[in-house]
Amino acid sequence: MTNQIVFRDVARIILPFSIFIGLFSHGATSAAVFALGLICICYEIKQRKRASYLSEFEGA
Repeated sequence: MTNQIVFRDVARIILPFSIFIGLFSHGATSAAVFALGLICICYEIKQRKRASYLSEFEGA
């Protein structure tokens, strides 16, 4: 559980910086940072779906 909290916090910290650097840099750096941002977004979506599934399960 602690690892999930750490990964969530890291994803939330990295995402704004990756968007900013991706918009204002050029070439391979821009592409790499956008890819990192997409990974963070996918991780957040996955965690939210899992949390909603668990809350529905607990409510039943």
